[in-house]
Amino acid sequence: MHTQRTKNSVKRRLLLAVVVILAGLLQNCALPVGRIGILLLIPLTVIIAMFEKEFAGILYGILAGCIWDLSTATSDGMKALFLALTGCICGLLIRYIIRNTLLSALALCSTATLLFSVGHWLFHVVAFGTGAFGAFLRFYFPQML
Repeated sequence: MHTQRTKNSVKRRLLLAVVVILAGLLQNCALPVGRIGILLLIPLTVIIAMFEKEFAGILYGILAGCIWDLSTATSDGMKALFLALTGCICGLLIRYIIRNTLLSALALCSTATLLFSVGHWLFHVVAFGTGAFGAFLRFYFPQML
């Protein structure tokens, strides 16, 4: 019985890794709506961390972030670090503080997407000082929605 549970656990984790890879491909290769890209890896990392807890959230966050970083022009590792921290924090919140419900998933996904978009805007747009507010209204704000 123990070996059956181990086999199921390995299959589930391999399937989750395949889903993360496919979501990364879809996020990076799908045509954006207008000039707004889709952010699939942030909610996927949050959901995996909610069900698999913090250690798996870190590992799948690193996998998702590395896939995302490989497809961008500025691969500074920010996305891998952000998704690893997001996976860890969401897993810890679900384990010790918050119940695992649809409302908590919505709140955690929305918060993580908001933090990523605002952080990306601050570090990549405001730092260069070229039309920062216009870029926020035209690109980052609709992407958060």
